[in-house]
Amino acid sequence: MAKGVAYPNEKIIALNPRNTAYENVTTLLHELAHARLHTPDVRDSFTKAEREFQAEMVSYVVASRYGIDTENFSLSYLAGWTQQGKEIKDKEMLLNGVRKQRVNLLKQSINIFPKLNVQKRTNSCSGQLMLKT
Repeated sequence: MAKGVAYPNEKIIALNPRNTAYENVTTLLHELAHARLHTPDVRDSFTKAEREFQAEMVSYVVASRYGIDTENFSLSYLAGWTQQGKEIKDKEMLLNGVRKQRVNLLKQSINIFPKLNVQKRTNSCSGQLMLKT
């Protein structure tokens, strides 16, 4: 089961209730990056590998800024999406997106967690913790 998922049309991020607190923080950063970088109007412009690369890079950089060590997981996750023939075409463009969202999340990081509306969602998510942005 996934650690989290973003529902961009609903502006909701779901976190797996089995996650540890550490996993919730890093997964939330990853899913926030998806929600901001891969909105419905541009999502199809990226391959799955490119979307995962960007989201995990943002999560890694922002977490690192706050002393949260995600290196082992992030590097392994990134390797899985960038190896075995998965093509990442325009790396400079992808990294510019990472840089922009890193700056945005760092500027807003003090306000991100307190402003999240936490709710239980019982339909179609089996009681996963839902965070409405």
